[in-house]
Amino acid sequence: MKKRRKVLAALISLLALAASIRIVYVSGFLTHKHPVRNTHVFTKKNNPFSCPGIKIHARSGHYGQFYVDSRRKVAVSVGELRIERWHKRARIVGSIINRGPDDKSAFAGADLALGESFTFEGVGTITLLDVRIYWLEFILGRDKAGDTATYCFEPAPGFNVGDDYKNHYQKQHPGTPTPWPTTPDKQTETTPLSTDW
Repeated sequence: MKKRRKVLAALISLLALAASIRIVYVSGFLTHKHPVRNTHVFTKKNNPFSCPGIKIHARSGHYGQFYVDSRRKVAVSVGELRIERWHKRARIVGSIINRGPDDKSAFAGADLALGESFTFEGVGTITLLDVRIYWLEFILGRDKAGDTATYCFEPAPGFNVGDDYKNHYQKQHPGTPTPWPTTPDKQTETTPLSTDW
């Protein structure tokens, strides 16, 4: 019985050691290139984590796509959620879907650390607010499973936001006047017909 306990304790110790080596390796020594496409990365003055727009929680890849316009032609997606040199990072890309791949103005993206922003010209500004890593999946080697990013999307002046954006805005900023014109109520009264006939 004692021998089994010693073997079990040794196995647990080895697993813990492997997990800690993995965390230290990925967190402290692995470095990625930080690509920027059609924009530049900056940090907002005063409070870089303020969000006058809306906060979006997204998983990596297709499941994290958020359509910001009413015609669902402009999408924001996240990828490569990770911890690098003890900093949480994520790649965020904005794209106008109905434009060709040769149109450089149809894409903008950057690899951001927490609090960093970039502006997609004519669409809006995106700021990375948080990256949540699911540690059990991470330790087991399934890095992407369940990880989520939170980012702020602030539309550019004149950009026609969609209903999804408006719904999020009203939930996240209750009592705040909406920065877009309200849709007039549908006419409910019937128009009287002329009797001059």
